[in-house]
Parts: sequence; C-alpha cells; structure tokens
Amino acid sequence: RTDGTLHPVQHLQAKIEALLRRHPEVKRVLVAQGQPCGFSMSPAIEIRECATLEDAIIETGLDISALEAATLETFEGRLQQLICVESVQSHVPETWLKLAAEACAIGRVLQADAPAGAAKAFGNGALFALHAGRSDLAQECLDQSHGREATLSPVVAAWLGIVTATRMIDGTIEDTALSFQDVIRQAREALARTQMLAQSEQAPVLGLAFGTLGRAHLHAGEAGQAIPYLEQGLAHHQRTDPKEAPRSATYLATALRHAGRIPEATRTIRHALDTLNGPTRRALFETTKAYAQLELGRCLLAAADPSAALRQFQDVVDAQSADEQHPRISALRGMAEAYRQLGDLSNAAAIRDRCARVACGQHPHIVRLLGAMALGDALLADDLTD
Repeated sequence: RTDGTLHPVQHLQAKIEALLRRHPEVKRVLVAQGQPCGFSMSPAIEIRECATLEDAIIETGLDISALEAATLETFEGRLQQLICVESVQSHVPETWLKLAAEACAIGRVLQADAPAGAAKAFGNGALFALHAGRSDLAQECLDQSHGREATLSPVVAAWLGIVTATRMIDGTIEDTALSFQDVIRQAREALARTQMLAQSEQAPVLGLAFGTLGRAHLHAGEAGQAIPYLEQGLAHHQRTDPKEAPRSATYLATALRHAGRIPEATRTIRHALDTLNGPTRRALFETTKAYAQLELGRCLLAAADPSAALRQFQDVVDAQSADEQHPRISALRGMAEAYRQLGDLSNAAAIRDRCARVACGQHPHIVRLLGAMALGDALLADDLTD
C-alpha cells in the first residue's frame, strides 16, 4: 500500500509453491500481518508476518537507511501516472477503489509542501471512486481537501468545484436528500468561478465546467437546457484541447438523443468515433471510445436499427473483462433490447440473466442498480411485472 503497510494476498499457498519450484533454497517467507495461512507447509519453511514494508526490509537484514528517500517529485510523478490510467482503460470496481486509495494517500503526503498537488490527488481519488460506483467514498476524498482552498491557485480551486459537481451528479442516484437543483447550482457556481479566471488560465477547465453544467441539466431530465452548455464545452475543447473533444461530443450526443434529435445525435457521435479511430488515434482514447460506441448503439436503437446497434454494444462488451464494469453493464442492457427488437428472445433472456447476476452481486450500489435497471427493462418488455 502507498502508506507503507502490507496487504494480505490471495492464493498464498500456490504462490509459495511456485516460488519454491523456482527457488528451492528459500527457507523463510515474509507475509502481511493478518495473512490467512490455513494450509500446511514443510517445517523447513518459516512464514513470518510483517506489518509494514519497513519491517520486512529490516527482517531481511537490509539497511533501510541506505535506501534513497522518495521525493515530492516521485509522488507527483506517480499521481500523473494514475491520472493517465483513468483515460487509458476501464477497470473492475475493486481496482478503481485501490487507485482511489492510492491517490488519497499521495494527497496526504503532498498536503504540507505541495497543496496544489494534494488537491489534484484528492480530486482524482474522488473521480476514481466514482468510476467504482462509490459516490460516498468520492465525497470522503473531497473532504480531505476542504479547508485548504485559500492555499490553492484559482485554477485548482475551480477544478475542485467542477469535481464536486461531478460527484453530486452521481450522488443523486443514491442520496435522496440531494436535489437536482442543488447539483445544478453547484455546477453553475463552478462555471462562474471558472469564467472569472484570467483568459490564459481558463483553457484547461472551461470546457469541463460547461460540460459539467450541461450534464447536471441532463441528469435532471432537462435535455433541452443541457444542449447549449454541452455545445459550448465541445467547441472549447475543439479549440484548445482536441483530445477531450470526443468525450464532450459523447455527452452532447446523449443530450440530443434525449431531446428526440436522433439524426443530429447520430451525426455527432459518428464524428466523435471517426476522430477516435483516425490516424492520430491514441491509447488514451480507449475508455472514451467505449462510451462513444455505447452512445452510438443507443442512437441506432432509437432509430430502429437494432442489428447495427447490436454490433456497437458487442464491441463495448468485448473490450472489457467483467459484466460489472461500466460501460459494459450498460451495453448489456442495450444488447437485451436489441435482441428483443430483432425477435431473438433466447439471446435476450441470456443477457437478462447476466444483468440479474450483476444486480444481485456483491458490487457497489450504483453498479447493482445499473444491472437492476437492465433487468427491469427485460421484465417490462416480457410483461413480467408481477
């Protein structure tokens, strides 16, 4: 772990056996404190528990003072690696939670001497927690940066306001005390703060602020009001940060679809995918591409083209490894509807059962809710309302 403590591992017996096959000379194995060891090993192998990495190093007889101390730059570099991870690929919820914990641990290290870096760490920790479906944990991440706003640059403070609004958008799914108007108010305040920045400081955050206010209206069921803000966010990114434009275009296409403007939505999302698949394609686009394909599939369903929609949904499913990952669970929901529209009730039922397993599994609440929504679609379509 980033705080230096050791974490128990799974399949310890198999790992020790594999180690001994390659290195039969090993006589002692160090494990984390509290590591379950419900198996018998050769008496010649000693298993010793250590609470921290420092304890383990000392246990081996190494001189810890001879090791080079980590610098602030080391932690800032690792934080940048974590930020890149968000765009490169999606993960199962457990992995996102580990990334959130690591980001917050880095934030605590940086708090005293690098408050801007700490704020970025806590903010990104919150975003990682949201990917895991844990808006409550995201709020805990953000709480760690509260009370230090006076030490932050206006740009970082504005960005934290945007992340807070993002957390609130997801939080409305679970927190019944949180109204959509509260979310819109927070997003509007974040945009106003961003617009007050000097022109030279607005570039990295203004598009995000427009987009977040647009998404707040969209989640409140106000697609018509969302569209102008999402259009401004997309235009800003096209001018100043083209790699963010496909993500902004995906949000805009969703709002257009909800407003019933299906042809415009389809053109918008196809253009985004053309960019993502173009000659300047990057690994950083992989997560955005999955969401864009999900949106194109939904547009095609709305345009009564279930066969084409199914191909898009299948690509999203194939790109991820577990049904509880997002957007895979939403793609499964789309696949079930596409199969029903095609009259393939057998495959629709099989997809429905996969969604049911997610809904009933040991996953974060929002993930299970997505599975339940897909299951509800199927039951309603099959007239199984009882």
